[in-house]
Amino acid sequence: MHLFSRPENSLEQVIYRTFFGFSLFLMLLSTLVTLYIDITNQRKLMDRAIAEGAAYIAELPSVRTMIQSGYPTPATVEELDIYCNAMSDINAAVIYNSGGLRFYHTNRSSTGESYLTGEEQAILEGAEPYITSGYSTLGKQRRAFHAVRDGSGAIIGFVMISIHQAEISASLIRILLLHMGILICLVPLSLFMTNLVLSYIRSRLKGRDPNEILASYYRQDTVINALEEGLIAVKADGTILYSNNRAREFLNKPFGSLRDKPITNFIPDSRYEEILRGDITEGHRSAELGGHSLIISEVPIMGNERQKNAVTGVLLILQDRTESLRLSDELSGARSMMDTMRAFNHEFLNKLHVILGYLQIGDIETAKQFIINSSLVSSQSIRETANAIRDSRICALVIGKMMHAAELGITLRLSPDSMVLEQDLLLSQADCVTIIGNLLENAIEELSSCGKDVLEIELGLHFNHDINMISCEDTGRGIPEELLPKVREMGVSSKSGNRGTGLFLIDRIVTSAGGTLEIETEPGEGTCITIVIRREDIQHVPGSDH
Repeated sequence: MHLFSRPENSLEQVIYRTFFGFSLFLMLLSTLVTLYIDITNQRKLMDRAIAEGAAYIAELPSVRTMIQSGYPTPATVEELDIYCNAMSDINAAVIYNSGGLRFYHTNRSSTGESYLTGEEQAILEGAEPYITSGYSTLGKQRRAFHAVRDGSGAIIGFVMISIHQAEISASLIRILLLHMGILICLVPLSLFMTNLVLSYIRSRLKGRDPNEILASYYRQDTVINALEEGLIAVKADGTILYSNNRAREFLNKPFGSLRDKPITNFIPDSRYEEILRGDITEGHRSAELGGHSLIISEVPIMGNERQKNAVTGVLLILQDRTESLRLSDELSGARSMMDTMRAFNHEFLNKLHVILGYLQIGDIETAKQFIINSSLVSSQSIRETANAIRDSRICALVIGKMMHAAELGITLRLSPDSMVLEQDLLLSQADCVTIIGNLLENAIEELSSCGKDVLEIELGLHFNHDINMISCEDTGRGIPEELLPKVREMGVSSKSGNRGTGLFLIDRIVTSAGGTLEIETEPGEGTCITIVIRREDIQHVPGSDH
């Protein structure tokens, strides 16, 4: 922008007029104040000049001698002429005795006359020196009176020095013209400064229209507040600079209640300090805040080129995990149900083939028993299992084990509160299948050979974001007490043959993940094995990639 160019929009016009008007007002005000002070000081200086002049003349010994002698002396008159000529500002200097006889006047033709106006009465009566305004044949005057005293202090006359008001006015006019000239010179300066400020504003706006920027800000604020994610901007000192409507909803806080407050007041485990230091580049975690299950992401806010791209703050992004889990749950459930139906369809065909084989060889009773045992696994149980286990491979494994157990007259059921979501697996899918498969297979083998009337297995799968728990409880004979201390070792088993591998594999997987495996058994009543895997334990396991 060139200086002295016209404002290009309404906002610039407001800025231009406001700044120019304000600067002009300040200059005019300062000029008037300065003018008033200068005029007052000039008047005081003139009054002081005539007052000091009158005092000086009244204190001259020659003046006192002249009045006491009763007539003017040439030497005294000459002395007074020299002094009055030196005081260029005064118009007249007069000396009277107490009777009103004029002994000296700067105008020689007035000497010896008696001319009193009444203003001298106070000084003759002993008043302190004073200044008055009065009129003479030459116009309005300012007059200073001072008493002349003899050696005993008695008033024997007085001195009056005057200056015409016209002289004072001329001096004041000169001061006024000087200030007006300064003011006229300052007006272009004010105009120049106004354009300079406007030019700076335009350069900072990079040529964009201020109204356009303002409208863009309002649109941006509307868009940010319409987002489903909550946004919180945190300054380098840890206080909140900005939060949108969604963030305040998540934290159950009204408008304006977050600004300039420490972020730790609302999110105690915020990692903004680590991000500001550069220890981590970003953070992601789950949290429960204000009754909402949230996923919190923290990312650095980088500075501009002047700040050399330093981290100047942290942006927190709050996402509603409840809605994400609901959508994921629906998709996972549908997919798991499809996979389960396929597996169930194949398994159903296999059972039909088995039944057909029994019929063809004439083994009717075995076919009947097989059908009765197969009915132990209902379609309702399969649907419930598929709804609870949203990982297709684990779900297919459990349903397959249910059918295999049913063929042997064993009831295998999933605990009602079980839930497995694929995103919550803390171990790999293969490790989970190995653990669950071996637990169920060991329980099925035990029940199929124990000879007891009640043959039941209950499997519990409780998986969430931070902890996975697997439990398998059977109604078998239990583990002998002498085998319990070493049952996790390779080849150790309560059953005959080449066994003792399943629990060894399970223990190795759990131990490598930093988890725990607990065995509760009671001879003749059964066994319960519980496995717990925690996310925090996995993160501290050396070399863990989970």
